[in-house]
Order: sequence, then structure tokens, then C-alpha cells
Amino acid sequence: MNIIFRSQKHTDHEIQMGHKLSFSHGSGFDDRYSYTFDHCISATANMNGFTTLKAIARVCKWDEAPLKFYADLVNEHHVVRTLDEFKPPLILVPQTRGSTTYKASPEYYITEILKSATYHNMKRLHFTHFSFITGRFPEYEVSSIFKILLNPLISTPLNTFIFEIDSRYVGHLTKLYLLIANNLYRRRMFKPSIQEAPEFGWESTGDPRDRGDGWEVQLFTG
Repeated sequence: MNIIFRSQKHTDHEIQMGHKLSFSHGSGFDDRYSYTFDHCISATANMNGFTTLKAIARVCKWDEAPLKFYADLVNEHHVVRTLDEFKPPLILVPQTRGSTTYKASPEYYITEILKSATYHNMKRLHFTHFSFITGRFPEYEVSSIFKILLNPLISTPLNTFIFEIDSRYVGHLTKLYLLIANNLYRRRMFKPSIQEAPEFGWESTGDPRDRGDGWEVQLFTG
């Protein structure tokens, strides 16, 4: 399994307000794969406020009402749910809030994600759970995930695992990856390739008198 880090830079507004607005598909995600399980997105089940899941829903043009229903469901029952009615398919994971109990631990949920990938014969996964970090860097959670992903005994049909990370913490992520791969498992691995996600910023949408305040988050075009 090829693990790729995808660095997402955020606007000052997103960082200061704690509002996640920007999202774009990882490379390899296009219309050809939109209606298969070959390519999918995994995200944390949180529709309250300006969250990563809401940003994904906006870009993918998903209906927020059923998405909120499923998000509430997986949080209530602490289950991972794979939803093929959304295009591309979505693996929805409950909020853990740093818990280490059995059914709220990062080891449990990354294992459930891999089990779902195996069951559905997925080939490429866009893992978005740490694409926007509002507090401390979640070292324990990320270390626990890498201990599963990098374990040489793990078998999965996934060819590509795109680990999207807040650009402010690429160094932290790389350090943990190498520590676990080489010090714990003695695998002699090099750091993964790092993709730069498209950068977003505020651009004028026209005359402010015609459209609210006249600004919205847009992909920089150059």
C-alpha cells in the first residue's frame, strides 16, 4: 500500500475562526471513479458548524439532510458506516474526542476502515480526518493509526492511501511515520511523497451590493 501525504494549506480566516471551508479531491479522484467503490473518502461524522465533512459535502454536492442523519447515527452507536449512496462513496467514522476506550480508540476505527476497504475491494482512499487541526497535534491518535497502517502483517486491497494533513503539521506527521516504520517495525522506509493540495483564498464574487458581502472562498487560479 502506497501512503501519500497530502498537505492542505488553510486561509488565515479558517485558522483564526476554526472554520474549515476548503476541500478538493485528491489526485486520481475524478468522474470516471465517482460511481464505484474503487475510490472513496473517509471522514469524521461531524456536521455541526464549519467542519471537514461539511466542506466535503459542499464540493461533492451531497444533500446535507441524509448526511446529518447518518452522522448522528454513527456517533450514537459508535459504528463505522460505508455509504455508497454518496458519490464518491463515503466511509463515515464516529467522533473519538481523544478517547482510548475500546470502541472509540483510533486503532479500532482505522481497523474498521481497512476492513471496509477489504470487503468492498477499494483501491484508493482519501483519508481526511486530520486535514484541519484546531488544537494540539493529535500525536497519540496519529501514532496509533500508523501502528496499524505500517504493520507489515496488515493485508489490504488498497493500492493508495492518501493521508490529508493540515499543512502546519506535515513535519510532525513525517516524523511519526518514520519513527514507527523504522524504529518500531524496522522497515527501513523513506518518508512518503508529499502532494500539495490546491490552495484556497478569498476572491471577489462580484458587486457586494448584489451578493451579500461579495466574497467567498475560492480556489486560487494563479
